[in-house]
Amino acid sequence: MAYQTYTTDALVIGSADHLTADRWIALFTRDAGLVHARAISVRKEQSKLRYGLQDFSLARVSLVRGKSGWRIIGAERAHNLYFATPDREVRAAMLRIVRFLRRLVQGEETNVPLYDMLIDGLVVLASSPGDEIVRVERVLTLRVLSALGYVAPHSDYRHMLSVPSLGEALSVTGKETEEQSIQSAIDEALAVSQL
Repeated sequence: MAYQTYTTDALVIGSADHLTADRWIALFTRDAGLVHARAISVRKEQSKLRYGLQDFSLARVSLVRGKSGWRIIGAERAHNLYFATPDREVRAAMLRIVRFLRRLVQGEETNVPLYDMLIDGLVVLASSPGDEIVRVERVLTLRVLSALGYVAPHSDYRHMLSVPSLGEALSVTGKETEEQSIQSAIDEALAVSQL
């Protein structure tokens, strides 16, 4: 029986070793949402998939769906956001954003705007100066919550949600009241959703 191959852009958001050389990979894909797939023999040195499936890698992956779930049959790494920045604070912020995303997104549901927003936000975060990391992380968190329907637009930060890129959202000078409104909206969304 021939299986259909699905090829999509993806961000590797987690992995866990399985058996001797296999690994379960959590992918946030552009076309299928959150996918958990098995990569066979990926931990062997001669594996061609090895470098394309490291955590935080942006990759073009090929998947097949079998009886036991998704399996990765190809991966071309485009970029690894985590290793692209030497700043430990930026890496920690990226880790918090990805963990936060894993808590919010459940199952295979296409959300192209969220995927594009997340990748744009992580790229901006990777190149952020040290004094801007907290603000960038906070605004990206707000935008993710809004894309998933947890936050309604408010006059204090509506412009940050309406522009297509995080860079544009950050170009407006942040006021203290705006920062407080953003943090308050995030806290309220987390309290209501019980996350």
